[in-house]
Amino acid sequence: MGLIPQAIDSPRTTNHFGVQKHFDTAGIRLAIVQTEDPGKDVDWHCHENPHLTFILRGHVIEGTRKQVYHCSPGELLFHSRFEPHYNSKLAGSATCLHIDFDQQYLDDFSPQRNNKLEGVVSIRNSGIKFSCYKLIRETMISDDFSAASIQGLSWQVLGQLISSEQAGRTLRPRWVNRLEEMLQEEYSEKLSLDELSGKLNIHPVHLSRSFSRYFQCTLGEYVRNIRVERSLALMSRRNISLTEIATACGFADQSHFTRSFKQKMGVTPSTYRKLFSQ
Repeated sequence: MGLIPQAIDSPRTTNHFGVQKHFDTAGIRLAIVQTEDPGKDVDWHCHENPHLTFILRGHVIEGTRKQVYHCSPGELLFHSRFEPHYNSKLAGSATCLHIDFDQQYLDDFSPQRNNKLEGVVSIRNSGIKFSCYKLIRETMISDDFSAASIQGLSWQVLGQLISSEQAGRTLRPRWVNRLEEMLQEEYSEKLSLDELSGKLNIHPVHLSRSFSRYFQCTLGEYVRNIRVERSLALMSRRNISLTEIATACGFADQSHFTRSFKQKMGVTPSTYRKLFSQ
């Protein structure tokens, strides 16, 4: 990466660079963009509206005053309004989905919120990412029902984002946070309940009974969701076969991968990949 640009007190407010498609609905705007000049730095700037940036293809380096994010496909970042950031030395072209929220609409959507996401935050919630991928699919289909689907999915993303932020403020036992980190990092491994409880130094019965309280699903569902999410991030890499993706993400075989994928996305991996390549 090149030299980090010096932070400035009043970064310029700008629109997203390289917009290819955009969709507007009440209080929310979607933009699919592709970098226009790979390898070029984008100096400090900000955006008028809070927004999500979802990396679809390529790699993006984004820096803030506190942290530098090396973003690969599947990375999801939330930006609060007027939050300064820069992009540096994009390696090849990159395609992103931006979801902008009107600030007043965001406030009205959840008037009881006491704390709000601030700065630039990496979002790991698989449910929000699935909704983003479904949004992308609807923009690709673009038929008579897509506008309504895009609107509904946009609202769903916003609701999930708010719920996730509120859940993040709920006090959880330390072992729950450690378990989440383990599952996010070791999702492709075959970890038994006994192995997990041993690493966490808690009883397996306690882990089993408590899991759904903190993750709103079973352990098996949670791991399968992560595996499908990671498989989606690999879809843009045309040099990797679906069989290789299934193996890399920890599925037992191609059939298991196809069943799990279709359950979450409503289509088979091969169908989704064809849409994604358009």
